[in-house]
Amino acid sequence: MAAAGGVALFKPEVIVGSPRGEGESISTERSTFEGTVEYQSESETVRWSSSENPDGPEDYTTGPFEDWASWRAYSAAVDAATAAIRERIDGEVGPFMSSISDQYIGPVVMLRLATRRKRNGEVEEPNISLNRLVDAAPRNVEATIRLSGRSYTDTIPVFADEVSMTG
Repeated sequence: MAAAGGVALFKPEVIVGSPRGEGESISTERSTFEGTVEYQSESETVRWSSSENPDGPEDYTTGPFEDWASWRAYSAAVDAATAAIRERIDGEVGPFMSSISDQYIGPVVMLRLATRRKRNGEVEEPNISLNRLVDAAPRNVEATIRLSGRSYTDTIPVFADEVSMTG
């Protein structure tokens, strides 16, 4: 817990909203990345290709290592939580989506079961219950990003919910 101006700050539990994963927490590490990624030690920044064509990078973006690594950690956490669900639940889970959500106090992994209402009137419902998804979902994903001797680790909470989609 850190103090800022005499007020204690912490990563609180979400009081209302989607249920938090209740499964065992997991960790993941990533040290290879798509596209061109270069750590620039003199400025402690990362330069990465922000758009590419078949001949290679077209454009680059540069930003502080911590910012770049935090976004890579979120992506790694989504991939790891999705893989954990597929391992922990016997059989295919579907329809199912995963993403980073910022609807809470900070970024979280959101695992979603989707009910799809097709234009022809057919309804495709999830093949597992929300309770089963919550039970299987890791409580947290500890994601570590490594690049050129630098590392960044963040613990990202995991939540689950249900959505309805048309189309």
